[in-house]
Amino acid sequence: MKLYPEDKFKTLSAKRQAQILLDCLNHLDENWLEPKQKIQTLQYLDNYLSWIYWVDAPIQWTPLRNLRVNVLSHFSRRQFLDLVVPLERFLELSIKDEHILPVTTLDQKIGSERKTWPVFFVLDHLRSGFNVGSLFRTADCLGVSHIYLVGYTPTPQDKQVQKTAMGAETWVPFSQHNSIEDVIRILKSQNVQILALETSDQAENLDSVSIIGPTALVVGNERFGLSQKTLALVDQCIYLPMLGFKNSMNVASLLSVMTNEVTRQMRALIT
Repeated sequence: MKLYPEDKFKTLSAKRQAQILLDCLNHLDENWLEPKQKIQTLQYLDNYLSWIYWVDAPIQWTPLRNLRVNVLSHFSRRQFLDLVVPLERFLELSIKDEHILPVTTLDQKIGSERKTWPVFFVLDHLRSGFNVGSLFRTADCLGVSHIYLVGYTPTPQDKQVQKTAMGAETWVPFSQHNSIEDVIRILKSQNVQILALETSDQAENLDSVSIIGPTALVVGNERFGLSQKTLALVDQCIYLPMLGFKNSMNVASLLSVMTNEVTRQMRALIT
């Protein structure tokens, strides 16, 4: 990490100074367990803070005003969020999970011991890599056995999927298919109960659904949902009762709620 000289740092805009401070704090977090790197980064940060003309400094920077190395060196990593977050908001950064939940070696060990339920996701022509990545994380956490990716649904080769899945895409089995009819045919040959999540006139309330064995949950495109042809092929169409004015939910959030109910019923069957 390179230290900006005092004369140059003082001429920078508040936005650029904030970015340098944030880079310094992030570097400190990344090297928390490296004493040499930590001490050097703390010194850099101390220099920057002493060079700021606080009379004109943005009000969001107030938490940093009275800090010095002897104070910073006794901070916990949790306390550092009190410094990082105001800078992130001043810079209007969009913070995503991959920025705050790094994949660790412990995650990888846990992933190798993953337990599953006979539950399957069928994602038919989803457009958003963010949604698919979120669903890989949901599948990993709730014990989904396999994800069927249909049509142009992005695969784990997609960078957005990787960022959002945060490693879960390496632990949850998946396969790619051109046609949802082919996937339904595979599932029916294995006696899997197929439930479509859709707000159609034929849909039944989630509360009335009985899980009797292996179950697949099918969701469609974020804008258009599932086609009538697909709905005619599934065993049942279900909806989640909603109380809000919007009466809709992000597909990844919806499938998480539904999966929890399915696995809850499965747990009840074996207790």
